[in-house]
Amino acid sequence: MKHWKIGIRLGLGFGLVLALMALMTGLGIWRLEAVTAAAQEITREPLAKERMIGDWYRLVAIGVRRTTAIAKSADPSLGAFFAEEIASSTREAQELLTKIEPLLSSEAEKTLWKDFQSVRTKYIAGRDAVVKAKAEGTMADANRTLDNQYLPSAKVYLENIQQLLAMQRATIDRTVLAIDDDYRNSRNLLIALGALVLMFGGACAWRLTIGITRPLRDAVD
Repeated sequence: MKHWKIGIRLGLGFGLVLALMALMTGLGIWRLEAVTAAAQEITREPLAKERMIGDWYRLVAIGVRRTTAIAKSADPSLGAFFAEEIASSTREAQELLTKIEPLLSSEAEKTLWKDFQSVRTKYIAGRDAVVKAKAEGTMADANRTLDNQYLPSAKVYLENIQQLLAMQRATIDRTVLAIDDDYRNSRNLLIALGALVLMFGGACAWRLTIGITRPLRDAVD
């Protein structure tokens, strides 16, 4: 009867060990899926927005340098030379804006986006005025428009884009920190469960060893 009870207890102990191992496996899979989903969340929206806004900033920054060169150059034909490139940049920027706008989700992003419309209108109007004045040969008008209208609006425009870009990077940083926290918590939990499984497994192995060796010793005695 005593050995039968020991067998029952050992069976229950090993069953508990198996249950803990199954729990560890399930928990590991669940946490892995959570981390994968968080990584996909970064790729699907914040990172995509960050890249498109970065491309947008690059186009505007290049446009500012190009327009400044046109205004400062002594060559009146420089505006015509860059006309196709200016039009291409404008189309590319508009395509980016069309893709970015539906992805904006926070109120801060939407509020800043409303300011872009008027700022971008002033920026484009100033650019076109500079190029037109330079094409007509009025160097003084081109420089005056550049200094008083175009460059101030371009500065505000670039600052707004940088602010929107900073929002995306802050979101990405927060998500990365959350992923790191999930990883650390999951690792610690799995380590604790692993230690618990080892303890139970060791206890069951000890009980099994005692259950076998003690009757043999008694029989020998």
